[in-house]
Amino acid sequence: MKRNEALNCPEILEALQAGRINASQEESLWELIGQYGIEAGRSALKRLEKMNSISAYVEDTLFGLKVHEFTYHAQLPQPEKEKIALALEEALDIVKRRLKMDRELEEYRRRRNENQD
Repeated sequence: MKRNEALNCPEILEALQAGRINASQEESLWELIGQYGIEAGRSALKRLEKMNSISAYVEDTLFGLKVHEFTYHAQLPQPEKEKIALALEEALDIVKRRLKMDRELEEYRRRRNENQD
C-alpha cells in the first residue's frame, strides 16, 4: 500500500522528511488512505501539520484543550508571532467546535427524554 500510494500522495513523504510529521503519524496516514482514499489522507495531513506546528502553544487532547504558557513580546521574530497567532486562532476554533458539539448533544438528550415521556 505505502509504495503504491506514495506515487499519488508524495506530500506525506515530503512532510516526514521535512519533520512536519513523525513516523507514527505517517503510518496512520497510510492506513487512513487505505480505508478512505487519498483526499482523506491529504486532509488529515494538513490538519496534522497544522497541529504539530502549534503544539508548543496549544494541544488538543482527549481530555480537553490545553494552552501552554508562553510570552508574546515585540522582540519575537515574525514567524514566531505568526505561529502564536495561528495557535490562538486554532484554540478558539477548537473551543467553538466543542461548544457546538455540547449544544447538539444536549439537544439530542432533551429530545430523547421528551420522546420517552
